[in-house]
Amino acid sequence: MRAKHLMIFIFFFAGACRANSQAPSSAVVSEGSSAPAQAPESSSTAPAPQVPDATEVRTKGGAVPLRTGVQAFSSVAIAIKLGVAGPGIDVATPIASKMNLRVGASFFSYNPNFNVDGISIVGDIELRSITEAFDWFPFGNALRISPGVTFYNGNHINAVAVVAGGQGFSLNDVSYVSDAANPVTGSFDMSFGHQLAPSLTIGFGNMIPRKGGHWAFPFEVGAEYIGVTPRIALNLVGSACTVTPLGSNCQAIASTPQLMINVAGEQASINADIPKQLRFFPILSTGVSYRFGRSHDR
Repeated sequence: MRAKHLMIFIFFFAGACRANSQAPSSAVVSEGSSAPAQAPESSSTAPAPQVPDATEVRTKGGAVPLRTGVQAFSSVAIAIKLGVAGPGIDVATPIASKMNLRVGASFFSYNPNFNVDGISIVGDIELRSITEAFDWFPFGNALRISPGVTFYNGNHINAVAVVAGGQGFSLNDVSYVSDAANPVTGSFDMSFGHQLAPSLTIGFGNMIPRKGGHWAFPFEVGAEYIGVTPRIALNLVGSACTVTPLGSNCQAIASTPQLMINVAGEQASINADIPKQLRFFPILSTGVSYRFGRSHDR
């Protein structure tokens, strides 16, 4: 019996060892491991999904262009305006989705007559300017901010000064009478700062409508920095008379030092009354514009 039991044990042990040695290796790998088995690689690579081009959107009908900006100089608009500097004209063209380039000119003349301390001024006021600005629309609507520059500031006053013979006037708070035989005459000139001046305005109205349409009604307000306060130059000739109980004494202005001093004092007095704030020459205008060419979506 003992020998029989021994033979059964040996046979069972040998069978267990044989079964263990023939177990598949995948069972050993999977035991104690959660890593999924990898699928066998395909001999051919699957094509990557097609990504629509950034300049297109897909619809049922096919590809439709997607506008992401505007083409520079693709259209032009012309505006007629009226403002502080007189009537003028602006020309604008787009250079970016939210920016236009605008060039303008203003021109106006008139002849006012006024009186300064008894001196009659017959004026010739000429307003001439050429400007360039970049109209920036930060919020994508009609509100704009426009930095720019005045390339030509030709605003000035040329006037003739006249005091009729026998008429009283004053120079530097000193009273005189214009000599009837040699009346006082001269010039009254005024300049408006530097010819080149930076500017900044804010406004409403896009001369190049991005959503179609041709008409716009631009408005702007701001200032240009002309650098210095406007100044006048007063030049007088002729003879001025002082009247006393003993009679009148007439002297030529050009050859009398005291009279020349009083002319300079009168000039300084007039300049002192000019506000220093006029170093910032005001810009205020409104008008109507028409766009030529195709429109753009914002």
